[in-house]
Amino acid sequence: MLKKIHDELANDVFQVIAFAESQPLSVENTKENLLQKLDDIYSRVRGISRENNSIDTGENFTHSIKEMLSAYNTRERNIMVTNLENINWENIDDIKKITISRILQELMVNMKKHSEASIVVIRFDSDQKSISINYRDNGKGCEKSMVVKNGLQNMSNRVLAINGTFDIETEPDKGFKVKISMPEQTQIKVKEKFAY
Repeated sequence: MLKKIHDELANDVFQVIAFAESQPLSVENTKENLLQKLDDIYSRVRGISRENNSIDTGENFTHSIKEMLSAYNTRERNIMVTNLENINWENIDDIKKITISRILQELMVNMKKHSEASIVVIRFDSDQKSISINYRDNGKGCEKSMVVKNGLQNMSNRVLAINGTFDIETEPDKGFKVKISMPEQTQIKVKEKFAY
């Protein structure tokens, strides 16, 4: 996997160098194109780095989530996050925090690759028993049957592993919505034996 990432990034950097050497950089369009290519590589490197970093599940958890999500803000795309601080994160175990962080990373990567969204809204809610995350964007959407399974299957598997639910709603030209719900506390089933 690391070799593949290394090779892909090396090829991208080589292409940008070849582009810079062969194009007149004094032309505004060419300069903007070069800057966009460099920004894309930079974003990929940051994304790879974040995906492979350990996740801070302590008191900086919400700050880390906000920082990760804000990396996807651009002039053309606005990421809005609501109620993140209203969740009592001290009551949530580390496995769930890691799962939430990884799911949000995968949602952002999928959005950037596929949706062409200009607005993304992520809303966190909780009650006494569960946490929910509602993601929606105004991107191009797709037929639900055509949803790319790779990243979404990973997300779904992560949520199911912690006894949660994962629902997708999408149609062409209607954006993309995901609702994730999970129990706030892990339920441990214990068989009791009674002596009579």
